[in-house]
Amino acid sequence: MFRIGIVKAQDLQNCRVRVVFPDHDQLQSWWLPIVVPKSQNDKFYWIPDIGEQVVCLMDERDEDGAVLGAIYSAADLTPVQSADTFNLSVKDGTSFAYNRVSHELQVNIPNGGSMIITVSGANVTIDALGNVKITAAGLIQLGGGALKGVAPDPSIIDAQVISPAPGQVNVYVLTDGTTQSGSKRRQISSAWRGRRAPTATSR
Repeated sequence: MFRIGIVKAQDLQNCRVRVVFPDHDQLQSWWLPIVVPKSQNDKFYWIPDIGEQVVCLMDERDEDGAVLGAIYSAADLTPVQSADTFNLSVKDGTSFAYNRVSHELQVNIPNGGSMIITVSGANVTIDALGNVKITAAGLIQLGGGALKGVAPDPSIIDAQVISPAPGQVNVYVLTDGTTQSGSKRRQISSAWRGRRAPTATSR
């Protein structure tokens, strides 16, 4: 039978909780496993919080059962109100949302957080038919590998891009030891080759 209860205790190692049933004189269950999508080769883990309202499937004596999931209530409101949005919101303010009508994916991380993507021995591909924009208040750093790309001028190949300061234009450092800004190219001394790039030129 179905029971609605409140999580009282957590077993973090085994992904189990104990639940209190207010409609049964505050009867407290034994340790109940939480139903998850997968647990063998592919593993899912997320445990209800203390005080969270959950639905349980119990035997006729309320001695054994399982937690099927949490439900919203007047005390715990939905984060979005849309039939077209998939949303995952976390206590610290982080959210992951996708709208199937606008085709927009939003990932928000609160101030002081970080996003770490580790790809060991694999490739990362970003394929966009439109523009790719990277905005940062601090340093944008590219690692120790070779940097290759195609600049607005098709003749610029294998170029290193110097990020300009506000009010300046992009400067591309070419593998042949020259630089180009827009449609202009100037020869630089061989001392620059393989070393640091010159500063960006003003508009």
